[in-house]
Amino acid sequence: MENKHYGPIKEVLEFLYEKIEDNTNVLEIGPGKIPFIKATHTLGLDIDKNVKVIDIDTTPLPYPDKFFDFVYIRHVLEDIQNPDFVFKELIRVAKKGYIETPSPVVELSNNAESPDYKGYIHHRYIVWTKDNTLNFIPKYPIIERYSFDIDRTFLNNPIFWNNYFMWDEKTIPICKMWKNDVNFDIRNDYIKKLQESI
Repeated sequence: MENKHYGPIKEVLEFLYEKIEDNTNVLEIGPGKIPFIKATHTLGLDIDKNVKVIDIDTTPLPYPDKFFDFVYIRHVLEDIQNPDFVFKELIRVAKKGYIETPSPVVELSNNAESPDYKGYIHHRYIVWTKDNTLNFIPKYPIIERYSFDIDRTFLNNPIFWNNYFMWDEKTIPICKMWKNDVNFDIRNDYIKKLQESI
């Protein structure tokens, strides 16, 4: 993995900017250092427009139902403790939206951040999409002991560093949390689930 692709991808941003009309009410959650230029409201730090700061893991978003025409959230849900709670809030406050998370290919490969660890060491979840469902599975330390069947040449192309998930009011998505001893068994199913995510 020679090149790292951490920032927003220009072509993805251009696609989204074309989808969002002017004078549209847009929320961005977790803008980081590169804010979404179409955002009219922001939950996060270090941004000057209509900023609010809350603990999104436990606090409902401070907006009424369908207040926003569009919500943009990039590389946030894999970091937090309760992505399913935040996911429900996103669907509640926005008519449409875009979610971006790191791809399982990156999360299960060495050298995203360090040659000594798989993926991003601070992420709590590995995320993938399938059949209008956003899947979250805990990123247990056991992944460091396994080699996954991954074509790492994909990582030369920045587009494969992420999952891209959009919804609107006609295609309301589902969030599925994979939990040990609830809907899978870590001893028998975990590695299979991760390989499936790739």
